[in-house]
Amino acid sequence: MKLFNVLWADSMRWFGRWKMWAVLAGIVIVNYLMMGQNIRAIPHSSVVETVYLYIEDPFFALSLLLAVFLMGTSYCDDLESGYLLFCMERCNRNIYVFSKIIHTFFSAFFVLAAGIFIWICSMRLFMPWAFPQEDYFQTIAEQGMGGLLLKKNYLLYFFLHSLGCGMLGGVVSTATFVISMILKNKMLVQTVAVLLYYINVIFLPSYSPRWSVCSLSRIFYFIYSDINSTWMIVVTSSVICLLLLFIFGLAACKIFERNNYA
Repeated sequence: MKLFNVLWADSMRWFGRWKMWAVLAGIVIVNYLMMGQNIRAIPHSSVVETVYLYIEDPFFALSLLLAVFLMGTSYCDDLESGYLLFCMERCNRNIYVFSKIIHTFFSAFFVLAAGIFIWICSMRLFMPWAFPQEDYFQTIAEQGMGGLLLKKNYLLYFFLHSLGCGMLGGVVSTATFVISMILKNKMLVQTVAVLLYYINVIFLPSYSPRWSVCSLSRIFYFIYSDINSTWMIVVTSSVICLLLLFIFGLAACKIFERNNYA
């Protein structure tokens, strides 16, 4: 019962609240601003090309920041408001950490996946899904989930792509929660989390091809995957995601114990 009460209390802090809708709208707007960097090419582009081109654009970090903003720094908020001490009087640290891991992940997962999918579907209002006859389309179709493109199953292709981005956002948000237990400064915590993301996605693969398999982009950007089977891509990413959440949960419990919260 205590677990349910804590889970419910945390859910009421973000789900359906004005902040959630503001973040969701912000993610859509940021993605359109990202497209504005090459606005003259829009009339000659397709949805497939646009998404593939901009998935690793630096603007994406703004979408991540917005998603992380929702619950990633909730530990700092709990410290400032006194909710942490209030919660510790009524439940143990494992329940508190479990609830935070769940909600820091799913809050970012939801707004990022939904925001990206809304952006992608809205682009269909003024550009085609794809130009299958072009060489660039064939190049994209040779990579992750390309079979769905060749079957013209565009909605499922982009839905799964959005889920992968949502998983990435959830992982970064959960990592932010763990970092916030150490640094305890909201702005610094978010900056460090996004910086670590960029080190992982950009510098790690450049440092050594062997380390590129550990890049979050290789794991959660399904359209870049080297795995042939679409469902194997989803299952593999989901398993890795659960493993990371388990590791973050253990780390959070250890840090909690070090911070003298029973």
